[in-house]
Amino acid sequence: MASNRTVAAVRLAVVLAAATCHVTSAQNTMPSIFVGPQIRDGFVDIDAGIRDSIRDIREELSWSRWRIASSREDATMVLIVVARGIVTNGSVGFSSIGSGFGWVVPNNKPTVTTILRVGTYEKVMQSEGGTWREAAGAVVNDVMAWWKANETAVRARQ
Repeated sequence: MASNRTVAAVRLAVVLAAATCHVTSAQNTMPSIFVGPQIRDGFVDIDAGIRDSIRDIREELSWSRWRIASSREDATMVLIVVARGIVTNGSVGFSSIGSGFGWVVPNNKPTVTTILRVGTYEKVMQSEGGTWREAAGAVVNDVMAWWKANETAVRARQ
């Protein structure tokens, strides 16, 4: 008769194998996505900020289930990074009770503007976060939300 440790080890191995199969299966069902700059009239619209955001978004995608395509032609979906900047959303004020002393601090958010393209369809998105890395994560979350709502339509075009 097998010991409790042996039974537990076998159960753990089965669970890990099932989880691995599920992850592999999910990766195979996700569409390929290309992330890059906008190209107009043969010119690449890029600066250091856009370059850095492309790198950050690709890295965030690599942690998710998306398959990153090496070219626009090989991708089901194309994510074009158009701009990166700080968006000011009003200000936040702080004061000390009774002293009449206070501060007003602008509410600045790192924001990445992208265009998601599938065939001739385009969706402009602005994704923001507390840091540039968080803004890149927000881009991936926005693309995932769009994908979940439009998976059937995308697959119908393939």
